Formats: sequence, C-alpha cells, structure tokens
Amino acid sequence: MDIQQLNEIMNFYKHFLAKIRLMMSGSQSDRQKDEHQTEELIDWLARHKFNKTFGTNCRHEIMYMIDQVADDSLAQLEKKISTLQLNCELITLELEEKHFQERVRIKSRHHSFRHERI
Repeated sequence: MDIQQLNEIMNFYKHFLAKIRLMMSGSQSDRQKDEHQTEELIDWLARHKFNKTFGTNCRHEIMYMIDQVADDSLAQLEKKISTLQLNCELITLELEEKHFQERVRIKSRHHSFRHERI
C-alpha cells in the first residue's frame, strides 16, 4: 500500500468519524444507536461507496464499516474508527520516513560518486 492509498483511507475515516461524532452529539439514551441512526449511517456509507467520494481504495473499508454499523454502538464505532485513523497516520509517517531516508541515501551516493569522478 502506498501513501496515496493510505491518505484516501485516512480521509474516509476522518469524515466517517465526524459523521458519528455529529450523531453522538445529538443522541440521547446513553450514546446508543437507534434504528434510524443505523439506517442513516448505512445510507451514508453506501452513498459514498457508490459515488467513490473517498477514492477507489476505500471500498473494502466501507464494506467493513457497513457490517460494523449494524453491530456496534456509536461509542464503539467512534473508538474503532479513531484507532483505525490513528493507525493509518502512524503507517503513513513510517512510509514517509522510509521514503525520505531512501532519497537521502540516493543523494548521498550521487554526491559521493561526483566527488570520486573529480
């Protein structure tokens, strides 16, 4: 998986998390989902999957979330998605660091090669 794919997935998690938090802020009954909220979340996910709002790399994440919405409370969903988003951020940072080190290594080799030729 490359950085672009991770960024698309991270963007999806960010927006889905915002949707859930918005619903939680207006929710009664101890942050539990009602049937209407479950339908609303599934509709939101299905619409964004169909429209490819977050790119084609998110289709598996969206399908997984559709399954999770039916089983989990809003608080459980928020916790899961927050963790997934954080994991994506950490993996992205690791990949960026790896690419940076590779660029430095290439420049260093190129620089030392130029000095050897002179």
